[in-house]
Amino acid sequence: MPDNDGAKRHSLTIKDRSEISITGVSAVIAFDEGGVVVNTCEGKLCISGSGLHVGVFDEGRGELNLTGHVDSIKYSENHTAKNVTGRVIKRMFG
Repeated sequence: MPDNDGAKRHSLTIKDRSEISITGVSAVIAFDEGGVVVNTCEGKLCISGSGLHVGVFDEGRGELNLTGHVDSIKYSENHTAKNVTGRVIKRMFG
């Protein structure tokens, strides 16, 4: 979702802790029913919960829709994302 100067914008919308819409997504790094890790223009975004399912991921538009129960959401900065993502994925899925 480019803005007037061409930069991507990020938003996160959660409805009833069960419908999640995210914009500004450049990649889905990992996912299963217990968690989703995505790269956004604002850093890594980790969502943990139960019964999580990726509905639609439009990479060209940077839009991702998820369903399931959300327990927590956490961002990490891009400059430390590789190490943080590895630790988060290990905690979430390992």
